[in-house]
Amino acid sequence: MVWLPAHGQQQALSTADPTVYTALEKRLHTAIQQRQLLEQEQFTLQQHIANSRQLMEQLQAQTDALEGSLLLAQLLYQQQQQLPEPSPLLFSDNEIADWRIEQFELQQLIKENSNANTAKELYSHLEQVATLAIQNRGLHQELTSMLKESHELITEQLFWMPSSRPLNRHWWQQLPYKLWHDMSHAPLAPLTAAAINGIKKQWPWLLLAGLFSVGLRMYRQRWRAQLEAIQEQVGFVHYDEPFHTAKAVFLSALLVLPWPLLLLASAIIWLPSYSEQPIAFAIHWQLAIALWFILWARLLLQDNGIAIGHFRWSASFCQQVSRRLAHFAWLLLPLLWCIQLGFKQPASLLSNSLAPLVFILCCAWLALLLWRPLPHQQEKLPLRQVLTSLLLIAVPFTMAAATALGYHFSAITLMQRSLSSAAVIWLSIVLYQMALRTITVLARQLAHHRAVLRRQYHEQKGDVLDNHSSAEEDALEVDLYRLNEQALQLIRWMAVLAASLVLYYLWADIIGTLSYLNRITLWQSSGGDATTLGHALGAGLILAVSLVMARNLPALVAVTLLSRLALKPGSSYTITALLTYVLTATGIVWALAVIGVSWDKLQWLVAALGFGLGFGLQEIFANFVSGIILLFERPVRVGDYVSIGTYTGTVTRIRIRATTIRDNDKREVILPNKAFVTDRFTNWTLTDTTTRISITVGFDYDADLVATKQLLLDAANNNPRVLKDPAPAALFTNFQDSTLEHTLRVHVKTLSDRSRAIDELNRNIMELARERNLNIAFNQLEVTLKNQEGKVLNMV
Repeated sequence: MVWLPAHGQQQALSTADPTVYTALEKRLHTAIQQRQLLEQEQFTLQQHIANSRQLMEQLQAQTDALEGSLLLAQLLYQQQQQLPEPSPLLFSDNEIADWRIEQFELQQLIKENSNANTAKELYSHLEQVATLAIQNRGLHQELTSMLKESHELITEQLFWMPSSRPLNRHWWQQLPYKLWHDMSHAPLAPLTAAAINGIKKQWPWLLLAGLFSVGLRMYRQRWRAQLEAIQEQVGFVHYDEPFHTAKAVFLSALLVLPWPLLLLASAIIWLPSYSEQPIAFAIHWQLAIALWFILWARLLLQDNGIAIGHFRWSASFCQQVSRRLAHFAWLLLPLLWCIQLGFKQPASLLSNSLAPLVFILCCAWLALLLWRPLPHQQEKLPLRQVLTSLLLIAVPFTMAAATALGYHFSAITLMQRSLSSAAVIWLSIVLYQMALRTITVLARQLAHHRAVLRRQYHEQKGDVLDNHSSAEEDALEVDLYRLNEQALQLIRWMAVLAASLVLYYLWADIIGTLSYLNRITLWQSSGGDATTLGHALGAGLILAVSLVMARNLPALVAVTLLSRLALKPGSSYTITALLTYVLTATGIVWALAVIGVSWDKLQWLVAALGFGLGFGLQEIFANFVSGIILLFERPVRVGDYVSIGTYTGTVTRIRIRATTIRDNDKREVILPNKAFVTDRFTNWTLTDTTTRISITVGFDYDADLVATKQLLLDAANNNPRVLKDPAPAALFTNFQDSTLEHTLRVHVKTLSDRSRAIDELNRNIMELARERNLNIAFNQLEVTLKNQEGKVLNMV
């Protein structure tokens, strides 16, 4: 260890050795100092814990006494600033482990030298030091947990209680005087002095940042030329590369860096006066990052830019988004000022009148930017687009309304999280499009390589290709759906998962404040269980999520999993339908359980409903049970071709109450499920899709029977839709008045081949009959006209 002198591995240590004795004395002195430091640290931690516990008790008492008042908000701001920051521990876990190793070595030394008093004293002090360090670690964890709980409680209270005066008539009457007072007492002189002092102290860093920005601007022309060269190569399989898009995005980020970098460097000016002017520093560096993000996004969305050329986005969409980003850039400075003023100087929320007014105006402007204009009267706006636009503009309007009602701190908190979330979503979209573009280029190159190999193979064999397209054109026409589906799904889910994790990190503290809703009681059951507003919102969220999953998850399972399994026809639909029912039922039962409606309370309701269904709604109940039977027994499946009564068509849906059939005229017929269970119907494709076709042909009495039979068999054998097994059969079935009736019986594989096979066979029979001089007879009628004398009249 540190206190031991260097000895050989086999040399025994002895306290009689002057070197060992001196090292033990020094280590003992160091251990005594460490123990004193740990005792002082323990005293400080215990004092902080006592103060934090007292602060928590005061906070709880103040919350119960002053709930909903502005005074409570001011007290919470002050208490939040009084919360101590837990300093790091003096000694780490590795040092505690080293002390244990030292104790072990001292034990060996004490066994060899029973009179080693110094070693015994050092061992005792090391035991105390290690014990104190472990105790302090526990106290530090307790203090950290307590401070975290205090921060969460204060944040929760501040978020759900008014932090400023509401914008009522009195506020508007006093607004001019307050604005004049705020403007006249603005700390311009301290800001100017702090800026001058910062320039004097930080000028080397400012000069370095300026030179770096100038160097970046000198390379702008070169980077623009590289971007144009990459843009010209996009879409050509010989020149396009998988990482062209990533390189273009990186060069675009560098192109817009100079001005944001200068703005970021200006934030260094406020570092010496950060304790007096924290708002100026925060606004500068956040404004620099936001400006860089907007300039970079606009460069991606410009005409012939990366979004249009690489991502294949609509040019009109890119122009609209770019134009609105330019307008939004003017909102950055006032928005950041309002947000940082509320976070850095929360006590000013009660007296400052300019910040709420500026924030409301910014929210109104932002709502106008988010609203997509309505089309002309001749056009119809999709409902999803209207709902999306309403949802987008509802966000800033909600924040403006919160500020008007006095919840300004909650509004600026939501605005900060919303802006950060928008940046995260945009970044995840760009990264996903980059990955998608990379896979697309790789797929096109692979398709081009296969096309070249196929062309070379045909040229070596001397074949002539039917099409006139080149290999490059073949590769460029590769459909996106031919890409590796698993890779695309993996990238999509990774992008969604990464964005979800970042968004959860951003909104974690806001989500934690939702526990405040559990204190608002809506009703109380007879058993004493209270249902709160949090329970009601949670039940609504569970129900919404379950319905969304019931609508989308079965289709996802069918595409990703069931499509890769060797299932019987209709099995996939049965599984997805049952999964939909299970998810819906589970969501409803879970939502009811959250609001306090448990199964023991529902069973009587279910029994009553069952009794009512058995008598009053027996037809609906019978159709419901029949639908379950159809899904499990599967006498009819989705995709089957059935005939029931006068209706014939393909089964498209099997719902809870009815089954939908689409006939040959593309009409959808809704039939109750009970009809498929109790009535007779024909399922043409239940076990086998092979069906027989019978074509009746009549030849005249002079026809050669051998030739007619051979004609029918030749027509059947020449048709590719006719199956060889069972073999076609030509039969002489009947004598008619004017014809010898023959029947051709053939089998086709699918129902879709029936009508086409009948048409082709009839045409082929007619052509062969003409070629072979065989007359297809028809009913003939001879009329003889006689006069009154009985002589036959010859009509000319």
